[in-house]
Amino acid sequence: MEVWSSMKWEPEIRFLLACLRLSPDFEEAQRLAEQGLNWNYLIAVARQHKVLALLAQHTQEGRLSLPPKAEEQLVSFYKANAGRNLALTGELLQLLKLFEGAGIEALAIKGPTLAYIAYGRLAEREFADIDLIVRESQAEEAGRLLEGRGYRAEFDLTAKQRRFFRKLSNELAYRHSQKALACDLHWALLPQKYSFSPEEAWWQTYRQPVQIGRREVHTLSDEALLLYLCANAAKDNWSSLGALCDIAYMIYHRPLLKWDWIWTHQGSAGSRRSLRVGLYLAHTLLGADLPQRLLAEIEADRTSMALANRVQELLFALNRGLWSWFVTDNLYLGAMEGWQDKSRYWFETLLRPHPKDMEKYRLPDWLFWLYYPIRLYSFTKKYVKRGLSKLF
Repeated sequence: MEVWSSMKWEPEIRFLLACLRLSPDFEEAQRLAEQGLNWNYLIAVARQHKVLALLAQHTQEGRLSLPPKAEEQLVSFYKANAGRNLALTGELLQLLKLFEGAGIEALAIKGPTLAYIAYGRLAEREFADIDLIVRESQAEEAGRLLEGRGYRAEFDLTAKQRRFFRKLSNELAYRHSQKALACDLHWALLPQKYSFSPEEAWWQTYRQPVQIGRREVHTLSDEALLLYLCANAAKDNWSSLGALCDIAYMIYHRPLLKWDWIWTHQGSAGSRRSLRVGLYLAHTLLGADLPQRLLAEIEADRTSMALANRVQELLFALNRGLWSWFVTDNLYLGAMEGWQDKSRYWFETLLRPHPKDMEKYRLPDWLFWLYYPIRLYSFTKKYVKRGLSKLF
């Protein structure tokens, strides 16, 4: 019996996992389908977790007999996702060419490169934007090039505010003013100043080319990418099955991963617990094959195991109650091992200036320190209001 089979999940969730595992159990999936499923709910969950395209592909491969309406929805979404991914991939190549012409070194992270590495096909992964990382010293120029191509930053900040913001954060979102295109411009892989935040030289060193069409696009090396994917899933409180699929499918499609390198570098990009929880969830939920000695070490880590079990309990809980924001945020906090990182987390949560506040309040340079108490006020107001709305 699979580990996840003991969880008290609805039949729709069991169907989803039976289809998405690396060795799909189509017989079990067909049995569940014939018993009757709430297809609107199942499709909504798959969409929320960004695995609807992958589910569509697997139900076709398994030749499952589904209700015509559900099958039509799956096929329609798969085709739409493929078209959207092609458009974003084309734009990625154009942006890389634009940056290259300006002498800006950029790496593609996630997006199309991850689709090819983890799934071998562009259409099976869902992504809504392009993720590029550049040197912090070139981030301002890269932003100007994006604006010249029709993009607008999510927040309208002055040049001095942007410089201030870059010291505190690691990315800024840009949206095209006329097209359905988006680009997240990173100057650091993860939020800065944690013990596990990789330096700029890290992503410049551990890289590889991926062939997309006729062009080589550089991204993180396989081992560095796996560390990053686990760290990024933790940062998002392991809230997406799609992120776990990225980890599991990458392990499957990259059988020559250098596990010794990964294990000795744990903590260099994301905490050790982030890596261990991510790998364990990919193994138990989706059947990712891990080296036995590493799996044994993970299972002997009581804190990581308790965290992984908590993630499994919350993964498909759509309504977690009044304090859900606190509970889920504490999942990421639980992945942090030292008091310095935990203190940094609370600083980031409560005090780190938010660009929305910086956009709203235009302060002179000598008053930039006021953005810290403004953030605390905005945070308190937001969650008090949210709590009162759930109570009444």
